[in-house]
Amino acid sequence: MQCKPYTRRWCAAARRAGVAAVVVLAIAVVEGFAPPQSSALGEATLTSNHRGASTSVSFDDRNRVLVDGVPRVLLGGDDPRISRAAATALRWWRDLAGTDIVAADAQPMFGPEPASGYDHGAIARATARTRAAVGDARPVVAVLPFVPLSSLGRWPTRAELRSHAYMAIVEGARGLWWSSVGDVGCAHCADPTPHLDELRSVVGELAALEPALLAADTPAALAGNSNSNIKAKVKLVNGKGFVVAYNASGRRQSATFTWSSAPGTVTVHGEARSLVASDRSFSDTFAPFDAHVYVIGAAAAEAN
Repeated sequence: MQCKPYTRRWCAAARRAGVAAVVVLAIAVVEGFAPPQSSALGEATLTSNHRGASTSVSFDDRNRVLVDGVPRVLLGGDDPRISRAAATALRWWRDLAGTDIVAADAQPMFGPEPASGYDHGAIARATARTRAAVGDARPVVAVLPFVPLSSLGRWPTRAELRSHAYMAIVEGARGLWWSSVGDVGCAHCADPTPHLDELRSVVGELAALEPALLAADTPAALAGNSNSNIKAKVKLVNGKGFVVAYNASGRRQSATFTWSSAPGTVTVHGEARSLVASDRSFSDTFAPFDAHVYVIGAAAAEAN
């Protein structure tokens, strides 16, 4: 296994686990941005020698992915032609190239921030499209924004780090990576320590949910969701319910969730607050692209 400097620690862990080779296809999606010839995307190349096949993947200055020098996919935005091309390329990798993991790298926080804010929902859409393209034949990992791509971007806030993670999980990500967290650092960035502390806090919050995140989905446990803009993933672990929900829109939203039975308690994970249920339902509000995790305890009669 050959490792780049910024993946050295990840590779070392893989080697300790007895993994001889892992092939990762990372598709970068920069919303509304066509990289110039001098961009980092134009210089990136990944070479795989896995399972006896040698495959080169590179990015050119026309916003395309080249596989062994042949254009296979366009990058960026929600243009349906681009989505179809991406799906074609991902299916090609799924069926022919021996890829172990497919990673969608959505970067909505590039360039000056619009007055309405960045479109953080791009992360959820990229994850969902990638999962649909590979048909669950490969694990999908979400590569989430962290280090600014250039001086034109900015660091995500703690609330944004949280929302990015949960929306990717709801859309089917089986793992989370954060962009440019590693040994290389960021030459154009100020001291990253405060941002790393926020990221550690979010990772700790996610780690506390590990048993639930690894459990099978149980969508039938959630009997109703009043708002189609609020997307949710549901789990049941050791008698507790977990609803991971995010706002897919750029507007403030409210939603009422109806559980399969009357909940005993409803706490909001990582937010130090609880909700009062009415019969089987509870309600909450979501800021644009916001996310919440509800932990639902059984009523006393059910617990006994």
